[in-house]
Amino acid sequence: MFWYVKLNTVYRAFLLLLCCGLFACDSTDDNRSSHAVIDDDSNQLAASKLEQEAKKQSMPDIETEAKIGVSGSDGLLAGAQVEAGKRLFNQCIACHTLKQGEPNRVGPNLWGVLGRKAGAVEGFNYSNSLAKADFSWDIEKLNHFIENPNQFLSGTTMIFAGVKDAKARRDLLAYLQQSTSN
Repeated sequence: MFWYVKLNTVYRAFLLLLCCGLFACDSTDDNRSSHAVIDDDSNQLAASKLEQEAKKQSMPDIETEAKIGVSGSDGLLAGAQVEAGKRLFNQCIACHTLKQGEPNRVGPNLWGVLGRKAGAVEGFNYSNSLAKADFSWDIEKLNHFIENPNQFLSGTTMIFAGVKDAKARRDLLAYLQQSTSN
């Protein structure tokens, strides 16, 4: 009987973690009614884990830096580590896909996000604020959005506290830049 209780506890913990990952991303108005909203403590915990992962990457990756260079707004990606960004993106894959032609999930597919008009992925039901946004995504805008989605664009339905650590955002943006274009 003890093993059953222990297994049941592990199973519930796994489900809780899975739910945290699923709800930390953008959702449409229709999807929000069928899903529970994660509280700020859970979002802050997820963001804290992202920041801790970024701090583990203290040594610059010369090869990655050479690939990324200083592209982006005023060299925003200088010193970025694509591999660290790839690991950080694992927090996002429950809601977003990256490859061309992959389906939207709770959040839109991110292929070609840089240079794309905000709220323009065909077949995705955006919040009113993103659907009406009059800008195209660039590194600087994505940086501010990932830092704090609701502060950047009030009314967004992306349920995510943001990534406060600038290095973590830089790494994540470098990975997105590399992974979402030809």
